[in-house]
Amino acid sequence: MVKTKNSIEVVNLEKTFIKSPRVCLSQMVNLNGTKLVNFSRPNLRPFTQEELVKILKVGFCLNCHSEKDKIFKKWPPKRVCPYAKKFQINF
Repeated sequence: MVKTKNSIEVVNLEKTFIKSPRVCLSQMVNLNGTKLVNFSRPNLRPFTQEELVKILKVGFCLNCHSEKDKIFKKWPPKRVCPYAKKFQINF
């Protein structure tokens, strides 16, 4: 905590979290969907495990395809990406 000339206290929150390297400051949920932080708004929630898997799948596809590629509109949900198989990534 640092006092400025206007007597406003400045708190460095990062020092508190540095002791726990398992949790990143921006991480709100782990890959299992377990909430790691509390939210200040009543209707705010972290992503579920199912939502996280969908996000990671799209992120993997964006390496080869643009976000406007027709593959995103016509890809069957049960189909596994051949590149994910190649790299042994299970979603």
